[in-house]
Amino acid sequence: MRSLSWSSLLLLLCFLWSATCHVSVNGKVYAILGSNATIKCTDVTLAWIREITWQREVGGKTESFITYTTETGPRSLTWLASRVKFLADGSIEIPNVTLDDEGTYKQVITMLPSMVLECKIYLQVQVFPIIHVVPELDPVMVGCLEETVGICIARAAKPPAAIDWRTGDLAYSVEESETRHENGTVTTQSVLKMIPEWKINGINVTCIVLQEDAMSDIQTERTVTIRNIHCK
Repeated sequence: MRSLSWSSLLLLLCFLWSATCHVSVNGKVYAILGSNATIKCTDVTLAWIREITWQREVGGKTESFITYTTETGPRSLTWLASRVKFLADGSIEIPNVTLDDEGTYKQVITMLPSMVLECKIYLQVQVFPIIHVVPELDPVMVGCLEETVGICIARAAKPPAAIDWRTGDLAYSVEESETRHENGTVTTQSVLKMIPEWKINGINVTCIVLQEDAMSDIQTERTVTIRNIHCK
């Protein structure tokens, strides 16, 4: 037997103990850019439901965009309803998720006899970084001061990606910078610096890009060949 979610259990207790009950639930849904996202409050039976209303918080205001009753079925209230698909269990699906879809959604369920369940669900969109290794660097001469020998860039990620380097037993330092874009994504650049000894010319090092999130941790590696060191 499938166990009840705690919100479903609260609804059952309300049904048994009270003529009027109000239950509030908060949650979060994660989706990858371009995937389909299902936003669901809890397991309910449509036969128990008097009305379902879906809302979205936009610009500090709450806007209702779709409603459902057993008599009318789902009914569009604003253009936003065309962006979602109303599912048989009262949840909604957003196809091909974009960054514009990120935000807070609210489902208000009015159930018989007089129970109300309100769910606020935040849809968080994850954007994988576009990883770029700079192929050609300015030449540096053999010397005793650190110079740039590799550059690794993780473009337009959300949440921001972290960059590390694997160099074996070679000493190095890193200069890192971030650029935040208007759409909420972040580009991270990591500059690898080493003492430009002739022996390291032609060796491979590894750029490691890690994006941590509650939904998934993604690690990607790129090989960088040091080839910009020259003798006098």
